[in-house]
This record gives sequence, structure tokens and C-alpha cells, in this order.
Amino acid sequence: MYNVQYAKPQGTKKRVYYIGTDTLKEGYPLCYNFDATTVDYRNKADSTISVGTYAAARRLCVEKPAEGNKLHFAGVVAAESDAKSTGWITLWLPGSVCNVYAYANCDHGATGLTTNTGQTLNFCPGKYYFMDGGFQGEGAATILQDIDRSTTPGLVMAELQTGKPTGGYQVVHLLSTATAGAISVSLSTPCAYVGVYAFTGDSVDFVYPGETATTLAATMSILVNVADAHFIGQRVKFISEDALSGGVICCIISTAAKQAICVGGTLQCSGYVDLSAANNYIDLTWNGHSWVVNCGVETYGLVGT
Repeated sequence: MYNVQYAKPQGTKKRVYYIGTDTLKEGYPLCYNFDATTVDYRNKADSTISVGTYAAARRLCVEKPAEGNKLHFAGVVAAESDAKSTGWITLWLPGSVCNVYAYANCDHGATGLTTNTGQTLNFCPGKYYFMDGGFQGEGAATILQDIDRSTTPGLVMAELQTGKPTGGYQVVHLLSTATAGAISVSLSTPCAYVGVYAFTGDSVDFVYPGETATTLAATMSILVNVADAHFIGQRVKFISEDALSGGVICCIISTAAKQAICVGGTLQCSGYVDLSAANNYIDLTWNGHSWVVNCGVETYGLVGT
């Protein structure tokens, strides 16, 4: 007979090798070191492994979520690996019911507990917690508990979703009252163009040791090109959570399906949107030929010929 512990978290666990040095907590999200080269599954140097060879580390070594690895969500830290800072740890895999480390007001009942809201949290690249926002799929968690974690991050019961990688929900700090700086520090180069990028001028956020907010340049452009598309259904959303008085964010789409003008089948114009006002957004989905645009802005139009 199977020893089923119904009162405990349930799902699938996996032993992985944590290559970081941060002290982990139960519920922290981690991603695979998908681009591992010249190391074995314990992150030890191995001269027989290269970028062109099979490397077990790409699905056994894990690290802190980041822009570069966010399409490779691995799972969340299990209770038995709480306080670990390196080496072998245990993760709950997508599809499991477990605790996640959340920074949000978790309320899965719209009217008391009778109507489910379907509240979903997403892991945050550059952080160790889940927040409101983002898409459905691998990297998202369906909330199964009512508890307010919006002031102090903590554990909440959730089910880790499966499916297409969400890319997470990335908060990009833009302190509009500070000295102008480079936004590329937050977006990273190159940008993965998957998931949600939420620009905020609010300096009040839970910041881990060593993390700092960046500043908004006087003018900044996000370019979305054909070369940035890699699979049908690829989806990225840019949103300004606050009015960004210290600068302008202009998102230019080179092959915008709805804003494009074609003559004889040849693209003549590109679309752009201004994301400087609060709650302005542009939501892009690649259909295999061009970026399909859904935007909620007051300023948009066509550029180029």
C-alpha cells in the first residue's frame, strides 16, 4: 500500500543542485541553469562538456530566477531544504500543491469563500518571490489560501501551474525623481521578450540585500523586432504601473500586425506606443508572421515608411 499523507503538500519532488550562495527559504522559486557549459551535474568543472555537447547540469543545476533563465522555471524550494545555501536541495515541481513564497494579498474567494477568483501569482525574475500579475502557465501559481502577504512576504498554499512558460512578472524600478540612468540595467541585454515587464516609479518595495532600484533615463525606447520572436504564441507585455514624469518610454514594434500598413504585401510602417502614463500597456503575441498588438494607451501611432 502507498503511504499517502493527505494533510501534507502533494505533488512531485526532485533533487537538484543549487549553484548559488544565497540562503534559501521554503517556497522560493528557482530556475534551471539552462546554459551550463564545461560543468557537470554538481557544477564541477568538466573539460569533456561544452556548449555543443549534452550537459546534465542544464536540468539538474538551479539558480536564482533572472532575465536570462526565466523560460526555464524549475520549481520551488521544499520545506526540507529551507535555510540551505548551496549544494543538493529538494524542489516541488510544476503540478504540485505546496507552499510558495509570496509578496501579495492572497484572497482566492471573491465573496467570502463561495466564489473562486482564480487569483494567480507569478515568480519574479531577479527576486525570490511570487507576485500578482503575469500569464498563466509554467512559472505561475494558483492561490489556495486567504492571507495577506502584501506587506511582509511569506508562505501561501498554492498549486504550481503547468504549460507554456510564463516568463514571470518582472518589476522594473524607475525612480523618476532620481538622477537619470540607464534602464537597460533592469531589462538586461538582450531582453527575452517573454512575460510581463512592469515599470514603476514607486521606490517602496521589498528589496533583498544587495538589490537597488534603477532610475529612468530622459528618453528610452524598447524595440521589438522580428528577430525577437522564437515561437508561435510567444507573449510579452510592457506596462507602466505609475505615471513616469521623469522620462518617456516608447515601445516600437517593427512588424505590428494591427498597426502595420502593407502595400503589395510589403510592410511600410511600424507601430509605437507611449508608456509614460499610469496603467498604459502594450501586449504582444507572435503569430508566426508578425506581432499581434493589444494596447491600452492614449498615445500611439505609426512611424517610418
